[in-house]
Amino acid sequence: MRGPSRTMAPMNSLSMREASTKYGVPLATLWAWVGAGLIRTVSEPEKRGQPKLIAEPDVERLASSYVPGATPRLMKRLAEALAHAS
Repeated sequence: MRGPSRTMAPMNSLSMREASTKYGVPLATLWAWVGAGLIRTVSEPEKRGQPKLIAEPDVERLASSYVPGATPRLMKRLAEALAHAS
């Protein structure tokens, strides 16, 4: 008897919850970053309850300069500054 099939997550991707836990960034902040276009969405949920997958390198880059309480506008400026420094 086989269990339910699971789709493999693309490499270098995390669910929003995994990213929040791993990088210590609140879910609301991650959602704001996704909404601002700072984090790429790797896959959208096919069904209700499935996780949205996001690009881990994007999260890692932003989390390294995460400032609790920073506005999305400030985070976007920080991300742009980081992109130009690379």
